[in-house]
Amino acid sequence: MANQVFARNALTGGGAGAIDTIDGSKLADGDLILTAVPATRILYAHILDADSGAAEASPVTISPDTNAGNKRHVMATLAAFGLAFPAAQVASADANTFDDYEKGNWTPSIKFGGASVGMTYTTQAGYYTKLGRVVILTGTCVLSAKGSSTGDVSISGFPFTSSNNDGAVTIATLYFSGISFANQYQAYIPKNGSSLYLYEITESGTVTALTEGNVADTSLVRILAVYFV
Repeated sequence: MANQVFARNALTGGGAGAIDTIDGSKLADGDLILTAVPATRILYAHILDADSGAAEASPVTISPDTNAGNKRHVMATLAAFGLAFPAAQVASADANTFDDYEKGNWTPSIKFGGASVGMTYTTQAGYYTKLGRVVILTGTCVLSAKGSSTGDVSISGFPFTSSNNDGAVTIATLYFSGISFANQYQAYIPKNGSSLYLYEITESGTVTALTEGNVADTSLVRILAVYFV
């Protein structure tokens, strides 16, 4: 027999719409109770555990007022079932609505002038997590040959393009070896971009893009970036 689904409007209290007024003799293991509480605008989900016998502790555990036995309505939790988002984001116009979650792998690539002719790696690996409009990513590149391309250095392959807004320009944290620079290095993700660009800045304030001449055949780069999309 299929499990039953009950709709209620209160947790406890014995009122006509409360969970605890459902007669225990009419309940079976796995029955689902959905309770929308008008005063708080909170939706609760409880699943009937026929063998629980736990003490009542609303809203987590609720006992039927009649013929309870060991039957208890146990609140369903995200820890037990997880929270699923659609594969393609359904964006909300409400600034206070969490509308997307995604995690996965990405493949970071070093490029010179946007190209990577003859470049080879011993390691290319990265992880990312997207929380709403925020992307957190890490990645590692280890070269075995830098190839023949020339031009400004970038780390490409980001899983999402950054927001096309001046406020979305983002700096990143890097660790590297086998890359030379003058005085200090800088790295940033431009707006409406999916790459990270590397620069050097002298103590006098002169900023210059790093190029293939700053990179060795066995250079290593590790990246941590948080940016908006």
